[in-house]
Amino acid sequence: MRTGARRQGLKIERIALTFGGGVCDTGGGDVNRVFWMVLAGPMASLATGISSFATSVVFIVYLTLQGVDASVIAEIPQLWRWLVTFGCINLAFAVLNLFPFQPLDGGRLVHLGLSRFCIPIEHA
Repeated sequence: MRTGARRQGLKIERIALTFGGGVCDTGGGDVNRVFWMVLAGPMASLATGISSFATSVVFIVYLTLQGVDASVIAEIPQLWRWLVTFGCINLAFAVLNLFPFQPLDGGRLVHLGLSRFCIPIEHA
């Protein structure tokens, strides 16, 4: 979080760690920069899940091209199962994290999206 905020040129006021993850308070700042910083978390989970699935497919294709019989592949599934499970967990985490509820990243993204079109209460 801190590295992403610094790359976006945002000042970090505090970081709160909760059961569901961490919340970074930047004290405002450019809405576009905060949006991309918040979006980085779910995108990292999505990329990890997709790369895990791709690695498992490459593993199976490699074994098949090496002439390994399908029955033998079925008997040594540890790496394949681990990669698929890891991919499923990361994809589920990315989807869950994008639900539009606070304190999830999806809720923060909705809040940032609405703040681009709505007048803040203190300025009304």
